Amino acid sequence: VDVGAGAPRRVVLYGVRDGVWDADERRFAGFLVGRQATAGTSAETTALTETRYHPGLGETRVLRGQAWYARTERGAEVHQIVETEWDTLLPRSLADQGVVDPRLRVAVMRSARTHHFEGESTPRQTLSTYLYDLEGRQIEQRDEGRLDLTGDELVTQRAYASGDRPWVRDRVIQEWLREGDNTLVSHSRTYFGDETTVTPVLGQVGKGWPVKSEAWLAEEARW
Repeated sequence: VDVGAGAPRRVVLYGVRDGVWDADERRFAGFLVGRQATAGTSAETTALTETRYHPGLGETRVLRGQAWYARTERGAEVHQIVETEWDTLLPRSLADQGVVDPRLRVAVMRSARTHHFEGESTPRQTLSTYLYDLEGRQIEQRDEGRLDLTGDELVTQRAYASGDRPWVRDRVIQEWLREGDNTLVSHSRTYFGDETTVTPVLGQVGKGWPVKSEAWLAEEARW
């Protein structure tokens, strides 16, 4: 990309390797490794990122294409490594109907660990973990922050609602943000409805249109 004004051109190169054939579906499934090289003005400012992907075969079909490892280098040094752990869940609403097709399962990330090198031989690590309900919806995200420190942990929790008529699913109706010691930082609620809604009721989604939102004011103990 030529940005003009005498600035150096921005050059990004892409590459792939390790192709996968899905014998069950009888088709090409994609590549297991992707590479992106961003050219800089010197070796130190040139970045190379290699990302590795799940093949998504058999019972783990829904994980196809999900990145489980990414490594970024700048010059000859490792800058950052991200490792993610994935799982699959069959939503209870489908399991109750006897559904067994692995393609209808939900891909869920269980954890993400980042190694921050940035010129250091011993990396700093950060970690996030995730919890899900029986429908495969994320109900908690726990950010541990830097693992060599304490006091920077945060926990986000969510509550959902759905409706059958019309078919509206997985609206976030409440969200809490807490510090690692469970101190409440924020709490919000969202009400949903439709064109006929006058007084919305928390947990009733109607057509799924957001019609009201409110936040908790801890200093005054009110919404």
